[in-house]
Amino acid sequence: MVDIEEYFTCSEGENDIKFYSCEENSDSELINRFDSLHMSTNDNEGTSAPIPSKKTRLEDKKAHFYQPYITLPEPIEYGDPLHKLTLIPHVNLCPPCTSTSTFLVQIKELSETSNSCLCPTPFPKEYKDKWSHNFVRMPCSPQNVFPVNKKLVNRWQLINESLSSNISNAADFVKCTSVYNPSYSSIKNLHLLFDSEEASKSFYSNLLPAIIHLALALPEIVTQSVPMLVKGKQHDITMSQQQVACLLANAFLGTYPRRNKSNGEYSNYNFINFNGLLSSGSSSSIFQPRKANKLKCILSYFERILLDGMPTGVITFYRRVLSPEDTPNWLSLKDIHFSRCHISLEGLIEERDHALQVDFANSFIGGGVLNTGCVQEEIRFVICPELLVSLLFSERMDANEAIVIVGSERFCSYTGYADTFQFSRPFFDQVMCDSWGRKCTVVTAIDAISYSYGRTKQQYQQHAIERDLKKAYIGFKPLEDGNKTAVATGNWGCGAFKGDPLLKFLIQWMAASVAGRDVIYYTFGDAVLTENLGIIYKYIREFNCSISNVFLIIQNFYNNYPQKQDRTHFRDYVLNEDTWSFNWDEFDNDEDFKANTP
Repeated sequence: MVDIEEYFTCSEGENDIKFYSCEENSDSELINRFDSLHMSTNDNEGTSAPIPSKKTRLEDKKAHFYQPYITLPEPIEYGDPLHKLTLIPHVNLCPPCTSTSTFLVQIKELSETSNSCLCPTPFPKEYKDKWSHNFVRMPCSPQNVFPVNKKLVNRWQLINESLSSNISNAADFVKCTSVYNPSYSSIKNLHLLFDSEEASKSFYSNLLPAIIHLALALPEIVTQSVPMLVKGKQHDITMSQQQVACLLANAFLGTYPRRNKSNGEYSNYNFINFNGLLSSGSSSSIFQPRKANKLKCILSYFERILLDGMPTGVITFYRRVLSPEDTPNWLSLKDIHFSRCHISLEGLIEERDHALQVDFANSFIGGGVLNTGCVQEEIRFVICPELLVSLLFSERMDANEAIVIVGSERFCSYTGYADTFQFSRPFFDQVMCDSWGRKCTVVTAIDAISYSYGRTKQQYQQHAIERDLKKAYIGFKPLEDGNKTAVATGNWGCGAFKGDPLLKFLIQWMAASVAGRDVIYYTFGDAVLTENLGIIYKYIREFNCSISNVFLIIQNFYNNYPQKQDRTHFRDYVLNEDTWSFNWDEFDNDEDFKANTP
């Protein structure tokens, strides 16, 4: 009998046949090729046993997703070998205990309960309400009122009464939720969400009642109003996974007041109620595929935590603000050289355990995740649904801000991207936890500027370069523990926002180097880009360039070539060896450099 653990943990090259978790394998072709296989029953035979049927116990479910595949040829990679980069899990990182920290759980109990099966105790013991623009206006607040027959009634009581009704189909769901949230009355075609009558019946008879029960326990699970992470103020919030789940259950049911419009009090925050995601329009005969697959991810998450067991970990949400005095002067960094960098054709950011994983964010964190958006950030937020709760309390990011999330768990596997995105299967996150019970997964959300609609030339201007350097630097700057694990990133802002991948590569590598971090850069299958980045890497190493040197090179492109501000000319510029081949010691300032550039 094959020892799964032995094969699963063996290093590259030790065996011709290895066992890997399909959730961690980004190659959908290989998954499909061996989809019918489970494991070899004999070390010397190629036979395989069928995948066993799904059972309710979590450990049995995990066993379904171990499948064999043949080792692939070496991937296309450039730069420093991956094993030389610094990859250190945040195992010693403790939630901050400062005047800008908020704990929704009993902090003294965290280290004692991190390995137990008990959820952390909410703090304080009894619910305390703060009805203010500086806090989430909680659905269970006594001051949350709603007009009914020209009278103001307590909305939480209305929510409880409405959701206690029998809900057996989509029409019932829309009717009940519309009682306290009129925006839910516009939900269309929800009955088309499920592929079969059996799946629909299971949702309305089993999962939805569990979601409702969790949501209505809000005042017992989240016993204080959640503070807003407002712009310009460094602040962090630590809460349990159970509290996150409860807040998300309320978002699913649309219970948050004043959060249905793009203007008004919450115009600087993203949407949090799920009415946009639950509606598929009025003209389609099928549920919109992007939304349907995002909902499948979220419902898979709810099924896991409610029917298989609530996770007992903790998550911390940081808002990080870069002050003017802490902003690097990029031209003065002559003595800081580039950190190690690994460039890979294959791989996904979310699969690089122990790295600082970059979220290509919208300034409104989450972007269009609760509507039709389905690119890098939106996909990350639905396969790790706990990230969604950040939409509730995170104000739109300014140019000098980032949002960092420590401890989120991944629950889903997927295939595709944008229109081809599909929920695949449940994912069982094996990442280790720190002493406080948080997954050692750190996600940093940094938003790029959109250069679409004919504005691509603007990204080469100095103020745009400095803005992106500042944004990346605050996103990469180490947290309180000083951990400087490598950054896992890629083509940040290079899709719909029309960013130049070569420029964004340099910007992120510069910022990471100043922050003291190595870089793992994924090109997501673009072989030409991978090779070009390898050339740039070679020049930077060959000519021993400092951060200020490369800043001058980028600046020089804009100043000296005003009629050639596009990707093609920037590519030709940075791939030209003459651009880099200077004795940098001869140049004391940027004027000397400009006078001697080709």
